[in-house]
Amino acid sequence: MEEDLANQIRTFLDENKKESTELYLSKAEESQDLRIVSKFGGSPYQEPNSTWPVCSECNNKLDFICQLLLPGHLGLKYELAVMHYCFECNILQADNKSNQGWFLKLYKKVNRERFMPTASSEDSVTKECIVKEIKALSFPDVHYVYKNEKELWCTLEEGVEDPAEFFEDVVDHYIVESSFTFIGGYPQWIESEQTPKCDVCDNEMALLFQIDSEEQADLIWGDHGVAYVFFCKDHMKEQKLLIQF
Repeated sequence: MEEDLANQIRTFLDENKKESTELYLSKAEESQDLRIVSKFGGSPYQEPNSTWPVCSECNNKLDFICQLLLPGHLGLKYELAVMHYCFECNILQADNKSNQGWFLKLYKKVNRERFMPTASSEDSVTKECIVKEIKALSFPDVHYVYKNEKELWCTLEEGVEDPAEFFEDVVDHYIVESSFTFIGGYPQWIESEQTPKCDVCDNEMALLFQIDSEEQADLIWGDHGVAYVFFCKDHMKEQKLLIQF
């Protein structure tokens, strides 16, 4: 019985997999050209006439968190995402309309010739790190199944004592250990499922990237949590941040 259920889960995972790009951080070397690469901390990509974003809550400059080259599997007309955040305000949930505790800038094209050097804040929380990008597969987690796959969840409830634990055990044997910081794919929730909806069309938003607490970059979300950044595929200006810990 349990092996049949495990096979059902494996089939479900295989049919619902998505492409993602896992990110692994390491210390940056001074000799490296870090203008247009995926990285955390340091000096972000900015173009002429750009200004450093300021938090609308406390009026302090936002901390530069990361810039990420966006892979083709996302199907977006943008090449680079640059994220800032305010650790003074520590907002756990926000849209991207008023610089309220965070700011996300998407660039359609990036160009070394247009890059404008900027000094990173001396008080910046995030330390400069380069990123190794690895193509991977992303699978739904147990929270997704509970919310969206009622038939499978009911089958698990009827067949095993603890359906959540059983599902996660199967997943652990099915998927090799991976980074909790990645671009695209399914969000991997550490609490309950909280996928936001677009304020324009009311459709569920897609995950742009999620960022784990990264010791290499001295980047900690609350009590060693995870930051999730979502966007609407039909309304790209609609973006939302959610932090769980």
